[in-house]
Amino acid sequence: MSKKYDAPSIMRGVTQKNTEISSGGSISLADKIGDIIMEYPNSNKAELESFLIDNPHIINYIPKAKEQIRKYFGNDVEISLDVFFDPEVDDGDGTSLFMNVRTSDDLDSAMQKLDALDEGFIAPDNIIIDLN
Repeated sequence: MSKKYDAPSIMRGVTQKNTEISSGGSISLADKIGDIIMEYPNSNKAELESFLIDNPHIINYIPKAKEQIRKYFGNDVEISLDVFFDPEVDDGDGTSLFMNVRTSDDLDSAMQKLDALDEGFIAPDNIIIDLN
């Protein structure tokens, strides 16, 4: 079951949380979110945008995770982002960001690479990297 977001309030949320994220220089939260949305066009834009507004602390982890995924799986993989809401999660609001990895590797090889990635890269609890 996917959590529904109020799309008209998204820009209001960006304005209310107009914090700056340091990345060598100052980039506004709205710009950083916009960059991520443009980089992952196969994602639900409204859900992704709302999730990132609500969880700005993970924004800098997304490019790091992408880099690590490419390190283990190669540059030919396709990565998509999906927001998932689990109402049974007691911690936080139950919303997580899935980074789905689509690879042409056979299942055993892909699972070995995913296990190695899980051991070598620590992401926040609400970012989950999995095979698609």
